[in-house]
Amino acid sequence: MGSLRPSQLLYHFGPGSIVDMMDQSVMVMAADLWDTRYTPQEKDERIIRALGHNINHIKLLNERPGSVKVRAREFPKWKICPKCNMMTDFKNKHCHFCKQEGEEVELYPSRFIVACNHGHIQDFPYME
Repeated sequence: MGSLRPSQLLYHFGPGSIVDMMDQSVMVMAADLWDTRYTPQEKDERIIRALGHNINHIKLLNERPGSVKVRAREFPKWKICPKCNMMTDFKNKHCHFCKQEGEEVELYPSRFIVACNHGHIQDFPYME
């Protein structure tokens, strides 16, 4: 889908954040779903004491950033055409309606989503 620098992943685009990639918008999945098996480990007593005794090491994401595979899911799914304002939740990158008129207009993700007090998030229910 794209790539982020480790500092972006840790400070700006951590789990649950919505990231604009080159041609889509994605939500970063929980860190326990990331593939970090080839990432170097470090044992630092100060960090272990601060995090709790059930932690015996930390992963250094910035040592070999290419070894970290972060899972993300396309979100939101609804997209809008900037020319004709039609919307779709299909995996199209270009507007179907404008294409029929002979133009290839790139869609952009909808900026409206729904979240509840418990932290659940979903696309805005446009159909409802």
